[in-house]
Amino acid sequence: PKLVPEVYRRARIAYTGVLPLIPGTVSTYVGSDFVGSGNIKAVVPGEALELSFGTDDRLKVDRRLVHRSQESVGIGRRTVRYTFEFHTTVTNYTKKVQQLEIADQIPVSEADGVTVKVLEITGQQSTREDDPAGILRWNRSLAPGASTTLVVRFSVTAPRDEAYQSYMDEMERMY
Repeated sequence: PKLVPEVYRRARIAYTGVLPLIPGTVSTYVGSDFVGSGNIKAVVPGEALELSFGTDDRLKVDRRLVHRSQESVGIGRRTVRYTFEFHTTVTNYTKKVQQLEIADQIPVSEADGVTVKVLEITGQQSTREDDPAGILRWNRSLAPGASTTLVVRFSVTAPRDEAYQSYMDEMERMY
């Protein structure tokens, strides 16, 4: 939701065919509607096959910054702390229960002296082996007409110093 406020339809299944699928172009349909084309790699029976089916406008996602603060902390107040709180709400306007995977991200410090601290994250998260640091995932089952709201609150602390200022400016712009 941070990058694109849309819900994408995907299917991840274990391929149970007898013959391998050869790499190439696939066309995807939802009912009789063509939604796009893409490429698949070779898939042998028993392997996972993942296909994309475009966006679904019957599922709405809204990610809002509900709190942002900046404060001077530490001895002599030579350190600055930014605190952010985001609420992400997904609403199901379909007529069926939907299985959702919601992904978000928090910053990851790449600089000595800069600390990222998670203050609150709503609910049980899931992970994938290939997830880079800072990626948060939740799996939710959402009934027709229902909504779910996820809360992510974190702080970023760094010395109030010119060497860190460009990092903090970029972080504030991104979040």
